Amino acid sequence: MDSESNSERYIYNPIVKLLSRGRHHIREADVVVILSALASINDPNFTLRDLDVYIPANMKNDRRRRRSISTLLDTLAEIGFLEKPSERKWQKRTPTLSEFLLAKILELYEGERSMGHRVPRKTDETILKLEKQRR
Repeated sequence: MDSESNSERYIYNPIVKLLSRGRHHIREADVVVILSALASINDPNFTLRDLDVYIPANMKNDRRRRRSISTLLDTLAEIGFLEKPSERKWQKRTPTLSEFLLAKILELYEGERSMGHRVPRKTDETILKLEKQRR
């Protein structure tokens, strides 16, 4: 499977949809490619040029798309996944965005529970009832 069709599977991911919102020169599939490129970089410190190895030529050769990629990286810095120690450099706080978001989702879950909003847990009885209904 090529990277284009592979990235198309994630278009309906709400996180990808939010990250691509308002970006005129990159699509949701492009956001997936960029997130994959970020995950592929082993060094936590990187520049936009370091991403060139991992992104398609049509993205790295288009000045407007590169600007959109740069603003996406700035957005990722705003939410805390990346840090921006200098004008043209970024630093990853975690190896992947999914790892970063998982920790934040768990924090959110704990916050919701502590505020008195109990998330119902499935008991063994509930699971057994659902299994019987499927049959």
